[in-house]
Amino acid sequence: MTTKRFLYLNEFGDALLIHHEGEDTLTTLQTLVEGWVQPVPTNAAETGFEGDVWVNEEGLGVPTFAVNLLASMYAGTRLVGPAVIAKFDSETGETLGLTEADLRGITSKGLMVDDNNSEGWTPKAAADLRGRIVSASLN
Repeated sequence: MTTKRFLYLNEFGDALLIHHEGEDTLTTLQTLVEGWVQPVPTNAAETGFEGDVWVNEEGLGVPTFAVNLLASMYAGTRLVGPAVIAKFDSETGETLGLTEADLRGITSKGLMVDDNNSEGWTPKAAADLRGRIVSASLN
């Protein structure tokens, strides 16, 4: 089984390295963005990274979603809610994980990525972290 790595960005400034096991990438992306997914191409000229930022396609209508400054920077447009950075193979239609070179390029711009002590985060743990932060902010 192949492990894919994605970068999860929530609206609170967390950048978590996700380790995805298995073939069902769509379900993983939907878990992380909390709904139906929509890819937005990265602004490679500004960020030096060519890929996609996956967001919730109905995110503007979700009352608990806030502007995601990190994701917005990578996309070059205003995005809300949690987001995932990954790559896409236009020939196969497959969502690809990030390589070591991708991660080095992303972190060379100063972004601190939490890799959960080199074990990576599960999609559920990342989504749960965001849920706890939202719950705390609503109280």
